[in-house]
Amino acid sequence: MTSSDVPAELRGAWRRRSIRVGDGDPEERYDVIWIQGSSGFVDLRLPRDATGGLAVRIFAGTADWDGARLTWTHEIDIDPARRAVPDVGAVELAGDVLVERGGTGDDSYVEEYLRLTGSKDEVVVRTARLPDRALHGVWAQAGGHRLVIVDDRPLGGELVAEHAMLDDAGWRRRLAFGTLAPDWQALF
Repeated sequence: MTSSDVPAELRGAWRRRSIRVGDGDPEERYDVIWIQGSSGFVDLRLPRDATGGLAVRIFAGTADWDGARLTWTHEIDIDPARRAVPDVGAVELAGDVLVERGGTGDDSYVEEYLRLTGSKDEVVVRTARLPDRALHGVWAQAGGHRLVIVDDRPLGGELVAEHAMLDDAGWRRRLAFGTLAPDWQALF
């Protein structure tokens, strides 16, 4: 299998509309924002109901395209056990909807994503690494959407993530897990 950059039509900022697992009905219990670049990505998934028992999901890293499937390598993951597991999904565009399929049997899933308005412009993904080359943070921007993840856990700190949108007044925080340090931009 050879891999290459993610095709331009799959790059951008996406909001998950729904997920169907196994034979279940499509549902959405998370606010999911994903920015996909030519090879880098960031993904923030916050439960809509804080009392629903769902875990926050935050991950970032690199993606490879084989012509039908994306393989995401999680270099940062809020759940360290998931870093070792390849994340592979068959991806296709159906009009304005990006559909991802994966898994088998009861673990099969279908996710539907909608492109966020104004995010088909150039996608920029920047990374920051620690001296041991471990990924420390990812800053991704697609048009008027920005998603930043900073993982200070190796330094005794916390993992934080923020999705912001650009409007006439500047960047406005839309979804967040923790709070970015005031000087976060210096990392990138």
